[in-house]
Amino acid sequence: MNYLIPVSRKLTKEEQQYIKEDFENILTQQIIISQLSNGISYQDTENMDNYERIFIFKKLIDMKKEENDAKLKAIEDAKQKR
Repeated sequence: MNYLIPVSRKLTKEEQQYIKEDFENILTQQIIISQLSNGISYQDTENMDNYERIFIFKKLIDMKKEENDAKLKAIEDAKQKR
């Protein structure tokens, strides 16, 4: 994916900041997807469109939360059995 800043006109500071934040959000999503998944590489995320990347990002976060909740429940159950 190529995220070039438009050069057809001078951008305001606000526009530059928005583009920078959007770019950083995309990179963050790509990094988290590649770290949380077992089979998706960072390079794979380069070929994803915005909807696909955000969907997978949210799904992986939800799955990680469910995994953490299950671990906490197992720990609580083990403590109560003592």
